[in-house]
Amino acid sequence: MASKYGMLPTDVIRKATTQDVQIHFNVEAFRDDERQKASGKPVDLNKQYTQEELQEVWQKSRSQ
Repeated sequence: MASKYGMLPTDVIRKATTQDVQIHFNVEAFRDDERQKASGKPVDLNKQYTQEELQEVWQKSRSQ
């Protein structure tokens, strides 16, 4: 996330909201899907993050 927003990782951890984290995960998932398409691998279109998974990642990032 830090490279995307032009901030230090510690700034992202301090200032990012759960919405920022969710957007980041969605963008990364889209990029992964595009890489898989380009390499000819099948793409899982039903892959989604649950609210609990996002909360878990958020809590882990806040505790570091």
